[in-house]
Amino acid sequence: MNKSRSSSFLVIIIALSLAQFIMTVDTTIMNVTVPTLVKDLNTTVSAVQLAITLYALIMASFMLIGGKLGELYGRKRMFQVGLTIYAIGSLITSIAPNIVVLIIGWSILEGLGASMMMPAMMALISINFKGKQRVSALGITAGVAGAAAALGPIIGGALSTYASWRYAFVGEVIIAAITMVLSRNILDAKLAKKVPLDVKGAVLAASGLGIFVIGILQATTYGWIRATQPFTIGNFSFNLFGLSIVPFICGIGLFLIWRFMKVEAHLEKKMKSGLLKVSLLQTISLRTGLSIVLVTQLLMGGILFILPLFLQIVLGFSAIKSGVALLPLSIGLIGASVYSAKLLKKYPPTRIIRAGQYILLAGIGWLYVIISNDTQTLSLVIPFLLAGIGIGLIIPINQSVILGSASDKDASQVGGLNYTAQQLGMSLGTAVIGSVLIFSLGNGIIKGLSDSSQFDQQQVQAQSTQISSNVEFISNSQLQTGLQKTELSPDQQTEVTKINEDSRLRAIKLSIAAAFVIGLLSLVSSSRMTEDYKLKHKYST
Repeated sequence: MNKSRSSSFLVIIIALSLAQFIMTVDTTIMNVTVPTLVKDLNTTVSAVQLAITLYALIMASFMLIGGKLGELYGRKRMFQVGLTIYAIGSLITSIAPNIVVLIIGWSILEGLGASMMMPAMMALISINFKGKQRVSALGITAGVAGAAAALGPIIGGALSTYASWRYAFVGEVIIAAITMVLSRNILDAKLAKKVPLDVKGAVLAASGLGIFVIGILQATTYGWIRATQPFTIGNFSFNLFGLSIVPFICGIGLFLIWRFMKVEAHLEKKMKSGLLKVSLLQTISLRTGLSIVLVTQLLMGGILFILPLFLQIVLGFSAIKSGVALLPLSIGLIGASVYSAKLLKKYPPTRIIRAGQYILLAGIGWLYVIISNDTQTLSLVIPFLLAGIGIGLIIPINQSVILGSASDKDASQVGGLNYTAQQLGMSLGTAVIGSVLIFSLGNGIIKGLSDSSQFDQQQVQAQSTQISSNVEFISNSQLQTGLQKTELSPDQQTEVTKINEDSRLRAIKLSIAAAFVIGLLSLVSSSRMTEDYKLKHKYST
């Protein structure tokens, strides 16, 4: 790199770091402001769950497409186009009057923008920096991502408590504008030979992933296997042998994903350009590494969704207090991520990854044991810290495994797969763990009403029908305000509040238990990871 380009290092790295910051801080801010969003937008936890799930899902569905567009039309151009779309989405989100507009601005537009920016960023670092400068650039952007993850809950909590969560998105618009100006200094590589975009593969990938995750979200309303109510569209009602619509919707999604893989394999066999080089997945270490990414991000996405709800709705924390309470998780994650590089010089990657998985499971298990309706803040420090350390050990080392499992010429494809697995995991985490939470809450309330002597059968039946279609995760004070508008007696209102309180805690604990079981399954994946000599030589010296 010549002197003129060396002098631009700071400007370019600031531009890329700012982009990394707004994309990372965004989700953590949203997670900690869920209860505030429910109140401000007059919506439900399930609706915000949908918004968070769709945000990550849009990124996962279009990440490979975004990477391919960068190859065809230029990484710098796609970075700037993505940044513009992201800024427009942030602006719309900042003025959203309801959840529908927020989904359009945040989930869809910001998600699409990020799916263009993320693949381009890694390529632009490789293009603009060589040798030690490239190492420095990667280290700086990784550090910025860690700082954003740590600051997100604090920023979101402070704004929600003392001002408005909307200012966070106004700030993102300003940062995006600064980034756009600085991005003019970024160099781009020569464009790849123009080939037709794999439209069929793009449609199959996006629709397959989308339908599968949306299917999981429907479990809250229709049940996982046995239907809690018929699935109805207009005059059509689905009620096949009393089964839920969820397995059928998810099955359609999986079929479309299978068709996508077949189409991409056919294109590769014919030496044509597709979205995915399917033969890469024959490498066990890559396949296993991607599954570990997906499960780890699933656990993180699920935990970050339910913990702010527990802290703010069950324990009554303010948004800023819940952000501070989550700090040990962020500190553990950042500290372990930094220290993991030293561990890699002494131990094989699979040993570090499995240690991280055990530590993460210990943190989740500890949470399950101590969580109650009067949990003390200090008792949460160690399990939060353990969970953060576990994730911090797994993610960077597993990325080393993934990147080391393919040749340099396939690095772009492997990076795209890694990003896709990350975002799909976050999307599934919010969808799966969130659905377990809401579904368990509804069942718990229905059972509590049925077992109570305060209500007759007719009252139980009426409430059960309403709860099955519209259960809400709300605080005692919110519930009591609503109960005062009903014809229930004071004793019945007290009983309903107690049932809700018990069911709410049980739902939280079942959600954590579900996360623990999923984490156990990831141990099976890591046990199959190979440690060939090339990988250990590349990352241990």
